[in-house]
Amino acid sequence: MLYTGGIIDTIIRPIEEEKKGQGNFEKYLVILFLLNPFVLIGAVVEVEYYGWRNDILSVIGLIVYFFAVTMLVFSRINLGKQATGILVIRDTHELITNGIYKYVRHPIYGSVIFGFVGFILITQSLLVSMISFVVYFKILNNRAIYEEELLINEFGDEYREYMKKSKKFIPFFL
Repeated sequence: MLYTGGIIDTIIRPIEEEKKGQGNFEKYLVILFLLNPFVLIGAVVEVEYYGWRNDILSVIGLIVYFFAVTMLVFSRINLGKQATGILVIRDTHELITNGIYKYVRHPIYGSVIFGFVGFILITQSLLVSMISFVVYFKILNNRAIYEEELLINEFGDEYREYMKKSKKFIPFFL
């Protein structure tokens, strides 16, 4: 389940025509992706050690996780051919402000945040999951900041106005 969103994201993402530098963000994301099994194992060990579970929280977590994957898929579809795994401005780049992007500037990152909240509720691991969540959030937020710098350089005031009308990660909230 932990890799479901990543697999779906990889399948629907357009094949990249070019690779341009984007700092170390791509490396960090690969490292985080590879750390997922250890996060899962740590969460299971933690829950087994403390020995408590709440099935209602697990079901709520599954619903949140399903919402996260759905948000990810619609975000990728909304981006169309502009969706890439790397941070790059192309000559044909246009600012997407419709669909889910009307409400949130980084819905793919928001879907990862929602997915992690779902994971925390499913596993009910507090220590391992919360530490991992903080690390993921920090890296995603730094990537979003860098991406917004690129977009401000490309679109200027148009992007600044868009920033005022939309949330960063989660519609109507964050």
